[in-house]
Amino acid sequence: MARLVVVDSDPPRERALGDFPCHVGRLAACELQLDEPQSSRKHFRIERRDAGWFVVDLGSRNGTLLNGERVAGEAPLRHGDRLRVGETEVAFESAPAPLPEGRRLGGVVLGRVLGRSAWGTRYAGRQDALDREVEVEVLDPSIALDPAARRRHEERARRAGALEHPAIQGVYDTSEDGAHVFVVREAVGGRHLEDRLVHGPAFDREAALGLIRDLAQALAHVHARGEAHGCLTGACVLVAPGGRAKLTGLGEEPGARLRRHRQDAALQALYAAPEQARGEPGGAPADVYALGVLAHRLLLGAPPYEDGKPGELLARHAASTPVALPASLDPELARLLAGLLDKDPVRRLAAAAVERALLEQGGGSKRARRGASDRLGAERLATSSARTEPAGRRAGSARAEP
Repeated sequence: MARLVVVDSDPPRERALGDFPCHVGRLAACELQLDEPQSSRKHFRIERRDAGWFVVDLGSRNGTLLNGERVAGEAPLRHGDRLRVGETEVAFESAPAPLPEGRRLGGVVLGRVLGRSAWGTRYAGRQDALDREVEVEVLDPSIALDPAARRRHEERARRAGALEHPAIQGVYDTSEDGAHVFVVREAVGGRHLEDRLVHGPAFDREAALGLIRDLAQALAHVHARGEAHGCLTGACVLVAPGGRAKLTGLGEEPGARLRRHRQDAALQALYAAPEQARGEPGGAPADVYALGVLAHRLLLGAPPYEDGKPGELLARHAASTPVALPASLDPELARLLAGLLDKDPVRRLAAAAVERALLEQGGGSKRARRGASDRLGAERLATSSARTEPAGRRAGSARAEP
């Protein structure tokens, strides 16, 4: 059952949500009363519409924040969303109880819970007919019963399933069993790259370049088929046992990175390309820029920009000032990062060019590395001349500091 939980209250306070609206504010008559000086008497309400939940701001003086962004009128809610009034935070929780191990959905037997996604609960599983381990994502009822949300999810799975590559997590099937809608994916194991980048241990240079090469190969495959990832972050990359990268999270709608009230808005802003930060279409060049942010973190230990709120990060990405690279960085890596993080999408390297250069560089000899560096410069010039620069706009390119 859905509920509201007042975070850090002592003793803990929560309110179960039902068919009738739940009003939240300072007034004692509210279904959930807040001891918050900045709260209005009736600040906001939570209401159910069909299978989904919405927050409606009631004209409050200080506003209602949803995942750090002010609600303009109303907004849909998803499990894990955080509502803030002044200094008081209220969590919205709607995840169903996990299905038991051994439960069969279609031709899949569920195992242990792997975690949560933005759409539902992830399980280890097994396809008996094909005798293989899989990952199963079971949609939350609020999504499975919402026709529009369900269509978006099925389209996302269909687009991702059409992309077959060793460095992309495979999507095998999307189906339903009674009230349960689920997606069956390749079992990868390992950790998400974002978790590894935050909590360690760090990667050595060879392992870091291997991950960048894997992701460049995956993106080149995606782009060659007229698709784009659109929301690439470290959370969309699994580091499989053995150190190989697997790209996940494909099939997002254009503009999804800047969708309002995202729980991961800060993470999305960390990887936003300049054109995305300005609200323009992203496409393949934006994926390459996000790969550049990942490469910067892998090779230098930090992203190009990391301090500030999402809006401040977006402004720094959108600015024409080139990304500053350390003067001590060796020329090969400086050239690679500069090509990936060029603020001008016209001049930015293509994923296929990065892939080729890194494959050559993997040879290990000085001659191979020097050839890869020269090849990278030639590819960058070819990329620039093959594209048409948008009229009236010329962003600076990222270069190593002198």
